[in-house]
Amino acid sequence: MVSVDTMTAPEFRRRGLLTQVAGHAYAAWRDNGVAFVIGLPNNQWGSRTGSLGWRPLFPLQWMTRPLRPEAFVARRLKLPVLERMTVPAKVANRLLQACLHRDPEVHTERVTQADESFDQIWERCKSDCSYSTVRDRNWVNWRFLASPSQAYELTLARRLGQPAGYCVHSLTQNEGRISACLVDVLVARTDHGTRDTLLWQLIETLLATNVEVLSTLAVPGTQWFRWLRRVGFVPRRGFLVQLVPLSAQLPVESMLDPNRWNLSGADFDVI
Repeated sequence: MVSVDTMTAPEFRRRGLLTQVAGHAYAAWRDNGVAFVIGLPNNQWGSRTGSLGWRPLFPLQWMTRPLRPEAFVARRLKLPVLERMTVPAKVANRLLQACLHRDPEVHTERVTQADESFDQIWERCKSDCSYSTVRDRNWVNWRFLASPSQAYELTLARRLGQPAGYCVHSLTQNEGRISACLVDVLVARTDHGTRDTLLWQLIETLLATNVEVLSTLAVPGTQWFRWLRRVGFVPRRGFLVQLVPLSAQLPVESMLDPNRWNLSGADFDVI
């Protein structure tokens, strides 16, 4: 079970209501076979996090890749003329793009509906981890393409015509600044060619627009995190992924290892 929101109206706080409601929900889920609850309790929970049985797993950290740093500097210094100094950024982007090793046998395409290709990708990738959301076509269509609040763009990668992986990104505009978020990527862990090709193509697409920065979420210490660092992503702030064990048989100690998970920001409501 993914815990998204648990809150109390301001006028009813400090009466123990959040603890009662959450405790009742967890008990009902346990009685119906749910093994654990996962979520992102924030600092406002205080001691209630521990009293409800939440246990820290590992951090989930924002990472950013600047695409148009001259626009950020110009806005920060209030010197619009600096936006014309694009040559250094272009050189840096070209060098970083060269760190991505595209596979000439992999081709990408934008899709608007997840079909059986996404079931095939999930079947290929699911043995890479012990713990994951079931990322089949039903989940992809529900989580991204049917979202009522955010527009997501879905890119499918094929190697020699066979589905090999996908990535999802979104665009956000705030006070005239356009940013992109790499929401989710699913490829086999050993398929570096598909992984690199998907990111290379996404960045090339964004560089042809006014997008200033590409952000994503990653767990420090994982292969995914180290790869993002190598291709120009810079770590920023983060937060803790936490868990409430509901089953006595839950292997909590093994779940502390982030490399056993396939987990991204898409598993929660942060992106």
